[in-house]
Amino acid sequence: MPKGFQKQSLIKLILLTMITLGIYVPFWFLKQRKIAEKLSIKKKLYNKLIYIFIIVFIIRVLFFILDLSSGNLDIRTAYSFFNTLNAIILLVLAFNLRSVLEEYYKKNKVKKREFCRFWTFIFSYLYLQYRINEIIGSKKK
Repeated sequence: MPKGFQKQSLIKLILLTMITLGIYVPFWFLKQRKIAEKLSIKKKLYNKLIYIFIIVFIIRVLFFILDLSSGNLDIRTAYSFFNTLNAIILLVLAFNLRSVLEEYYKKNKVKKREFCRFWTFIFSYLYLQYRINEIIGSKKK
């Protein structure tokens, strides 16, 4: 049986996100995708969207740097657009992973396998990791 989702410290996840200025987030999704691909479940993570997320993130950072150096309104508008697009993609990926996790835990007959939509929307990948940790912790008891 393939190894399932893994426990990871939320503090470590937050620190990695802060230290890498957010670039760790798409790589966290890549890590979850690799795990999900090995599981025998129907739902999968949107592979292409993860790579689009990385590209949009890089473009957003470039516009941020340009905005700092020039202060041009057009550049600021472009930065805002890519920032919003990045947030939307993050939410789509979070809800996609949420459905993958729910299917995986349902198939493995784990209690409390539902993931709250509200908290997924507010905290996204942090909430999903929190629930993964919680479920793994309850399995060990």
